[in-house]
Amino acid sequence: LLFTLIITDSSLYSAQWDYQDNKPVLFSLVKVKFHSALSSIRSKPDEIQNDLRTAISQVEEINNVQGMTCNLILDGSLTEKDSINIGEISDKNDIKYFLLWTLRKRWGAQANLLSFTFIPGKINYYYFAFSRLILTQLNNILNESGLKNISFQPIELIFQTKGGENGILFKDGNSDSLICFTKTGIMSCKIVKRKNNFVLTDIIGN
Repeated sequence: LLFTLIITDSSLYSAQWDYQDNKPVLFSLVKVKFHSALSSIRSKPDEIQNDLRTAISQVEEINNVQGMTCNLILDGSLTEKDSINIGEISDKNDIKYFLLWTLRKRWGAQANLLSFTFIPGKINYYYFAFSRLILTQLNNILNESGLKNISFQPIELIFQTKGGENGILFKDGNSDSLICFTKTGIMSCKIVKRKNNFVLTDIIGN
């Protein structure tokens, strides 16, 4: 049995599920709204902790998952995303150094407040930046609840499914979003129809 939490700016979703015959089967799904939107209290540790702790305490399933692995998904509203062109660099250590150096140049001192996940591509490396404060508070609260091996990932990566599908098209407000995985990396865009024409806007990088 797998335990997943999805965190958006306004709500927490708790899901217990597993694979049966290589297909995902959902056993429970719970939604809890936060008292305050996380983006509105982003720099207030005590309020973030109270918001998260109150919401997680309302998930009854949390009492039955002690010792389980938790997969924590962060919605796009809580991440920044872009790409970095690595040119002809091939050594893994050199790539890592170059990525971190580039991020410090882009973000300045703010980079110290963020945690990053990298998705390799052939030319570009895609990165997702998370608030380190939110991640730390979530990790502490979930550890107190008995969950172990807590992993974090952006919501885009849940579309890279076990079944091998390489993309998904889904409704996102008044537009559609397309995310697919290719040999060169992540291809993603928003699709809006205007005056019988489709307008495509990049979601990640360029």
